[in-house]
Amino acid sequence: MKRILTAVIIFIIMSTITTAQWERAGFEGKNVNKIFQFKELLYAMSYGGVFTSSNDGISWDSIGIINSNFIDDVTSAADTLFACISWTCTDLCPPAPCIFKSTDGGISWTEIYEGLFGGNYIVSTNGILFCNVMSELIKSTDFGNTWEKVIPNPPHPSHYDNLFVYNNELFISSFTEGIYRSTNYGLDWSNITAGTSLNNFMHFTANDKFLFAAGGSRVHRSPDGGTTWEELNLTNLPMINIYLTKCIDELIFLAGSNENYRLTIYAGKENGNLWYNISEGPDTTHINIPLSLTLTNKYLFMSTWDGIWRYDYSLLSRLDDEDENYPIEYSLYQNYPNPFNSTTKIRFTIPFVETGHVPSQIKVYDILGREIATLVNEEKPPGTYEVIFSVGSF
Repeated sequence: MKRILTAVIIFIIMSTITTAQWERAGFEGKNVNKIFQFKELLYAMSYGGVFTSSNDGISWDSIGIINSNFIDDVTSAADTLFACISWTCTDLCPPAPCIFKSTDGGISWTEIYEGLFGGNYIVSTNGILFCNVMSELIKSTDFGNTWEKVIPNPPHPSHYDNLFVYNNELFISSFTEGIYRSTNYGLDWSNITAGTSLNNFMHFTANDKFLFAAGGSRVHRSPDGGTTWEELNLTNLPMINIYLTKCIDELIFLAGSNENYRLTIYAGKENGNLWYNISEGPDTTHINIPLSLTLTNKYLFMSTWDGIWRYDYSLLSRLDDEDENYPIEYSLYQNYPNPFNSTTKIRFTIPFVETGHVPSQIKVYDILGREIATLVNEEKPPGTYEVIFSVGSF
């Protein structure tokens, strides 16, 4: 009997998370294009409607309508909201509104710029507004009343992929040409990634120590405003496409998709040196694309094709800085030795979850599916473990 058992033992691990890290914050089943903060209120834009929440997404109030079903980006300057939309028209179409502003907190919106192509990103710095309109960069020095083309435009083949302000300096990324920086409000530009592999970085975020650039499945950080860059180690993160990134203090968040095009979110402590999988919660059985991220004092909010989700990132502070870099996913490794005569070792990992401990089981079955041993049946904190299975009692 022992000889048969050693040949047909099957190992399985069954673990459950008792509390989801993410929770819904409204708009279930709806596409929410943008979520952001303005004057201590949380704002959401969905199908042309403007909504606000004063209780961290528990309830939402409809406050206004903007003449567009898809809002690409929003910024603020001098207590005024500015929004841009993207769309493409043929030569037969007349110019149409693509930049709007609101002076009453989003209740009413005024069209302030028309073009044949919509704008993807809009930012403000020291009272100057910048917006990329397909292959052109335009700016306004009078809060959107008049606009002018930025000359010279940063050289690139087709269009801008992102627009970002860091320390009052302007950054523009192009999928094929890398990242350009202007230190004088768009008068002059320099390619700060020339000669490097940073040619497809479309997403920026920053804190008081680093500027982060993300794209594809890679993230770089710069301690000197983009002059030098270092790549973060994401070797063990199963993500192939990063859509969004956001950071607060020394926490950086990545939202994207894995190899199965399912929603995946990671949190990096110590400016991206330690990573944790915080994907549990949103539906990952269907394709669901993250559209925007914003941070409050307690929550990370994410708008998606399937409404708004929130995550209490204060949970990450429970991990001491001296803790090990915990595994980011469940793993059950091949037993060793294999084959074996009397005993074998089984190694497995438990990832970080918000409850701190995971109810875990490892059971052994024979070829007929009958349970013959339970090796682990307890709650375990995140980490890597090893148990021994012996056939001496069979």
